Amino acid sequence: SHYFCLKAVKEKREIYFGFLSGLFFTLMFFFKFQMGPIGVSLLGYFLLKRKWKALGGWGLAASMLITGHGILDYAVYGKFLVSILKYGHLMLFTNHASSGGWGAQHPLSYVAFLAKIFSLLFPFIILGFLYGLKRLDIISLSAIIYFVVHSFVPHKEIRYAAPLVPLLMIAGCQGIRLFWKESLLKDEKFIVKPKEINMIG
Repeated sequence: SHYFCLKAVKEKREIYFGFLSGLFFTLMFFFKFQMGPIGVSLLGYFLLKRKWKALGGWGLAASMLITGHGILDYAVYGKFLVSILKYGHLMLFTNHASSGGWGAQHPLSYVAFLAKIFSLLFPFIILGFLYGLKRLDIISLSAIIYFVVHSFVPHKEIRYAAPLVPLLMIAGCQGIRLFWKESLLKDEKFIVKPKEINMIG
């Protein structure tokens, strides 16, 4: 979805690539409703770049699939889009949404978890994010929106942080490249080059 989003922004066939971005996002959303904030970031990116045709293609794909999902819900459960609405109600208006509810954790609990698993790479991830946000990079934008939304939902599970991992790896590689470029490590005596560092990432 991110790949086709970038293609829509950079190439001529805006509607086509926007449609593919919306198609892949919506399919991903059906498998994991928690991915909803990613859709917000993709739409926001098209708006920031003023790619109206891409935005229309994205919306068309998402609308078609969500309508189909709603019809399927109606056929099985007797209500249109009941599965999505029920999930939203569960996470926002029930015991899951309470600070004292089941699975409730501190808003910064995901930060502690991600810092632990990435350890030494974490500072480079922060550097990569700062650079990405300055350039309105879609990867950084998606990760930040996803992270902020899920941090403020009281109910937390480690698996909800899993979609952040590939985005953080990309940001980490960007951070390493920036560090390499601005530090003495770019000395010609060093054997390892930025491309190899990206591969390690």
